Amino acid sequence: MASFLGISASFFHPTHKVAITFILNLYEIEHPHTGEMIADKLQCSLEAWGIEPRKVLMMVTDNGSNMIKAVSLAMFEDDTASSEHGSDDEEEEEDTEDIGQTVTLHRFPCLAHTLQLLLKEVETNAAYAKVLTKARSIVKKIRTTSVATEKLIARCGMTVVTECSTRWISNMFMIEWMLKIKDAIGETLNDMKWDGLLASEWVKLDDLYHLIQPFTEHTNTMQTDNFALSIVIPVLIDLL
Repeated sequence: MASFLGISASFFHPTHKVAITFILNLYEIEHPHTGEMIADKLQCSLEAWGIEPRKVLMMVTDNGSNMIKAVSLAMFEDDTASSEHGSDDEEEEEDTEDIGQTVTLHRFPCLAHTLQLLLKEVETNAAYAKVLTKARSIVKKIRTTSVATEKLIARCGMTVVTECSTRWISNMFMIEWMLKIKDAIGETLNDMKWDGLLASEWVKLDDLYHLIQPFTEHTNTMQTDNFALSIVIPVLIDLL
């Protein structure tokens, strides 16, 4: 019932020669989740850990407009700029006001989230949109009717899985589960006297599953803490 903002740091440990990722802060946040609020939490987190902004190579976020705005708003004053390039003339140093340097963070979009946005194109594709809508309707009917759910479980020991708009690749799990218990779903729908999918629509659903599956595999790889930029090009080539 609560919303959270997690801020983590990733870096290469020169002594142990391994990539390290750990949570800096986990904030419970209230609505609205504005870019200004996220920028403030980001600044507080770096300041609390004593991390100099100029040492931050990049910020990786999803593609939400509030995240993009937050990184653009998060600017820091770096007071080390003048001292690192100071003059040997002490009198000149005294007359020069140290105004520091503004440090801006650079954002890199999360590739896993970008792939998820690409999959939304399926929703607008005439070949798959209709069957996907019909499949969702069937799943919803079964899940919200206890009689249908019990009949399905009695037949195969499983039930259908609903998708969640905020959970990545959940539509793939919904389709995969439907294909696993295809016969049991058909028999249950007949018992309930509900319309089901035509044979041609089941074929389309199977085609859609095989289309989405590689995106699912690569999303699982790229959303891990050990993901590196060197994987990006092989992933894109494989998907292409």
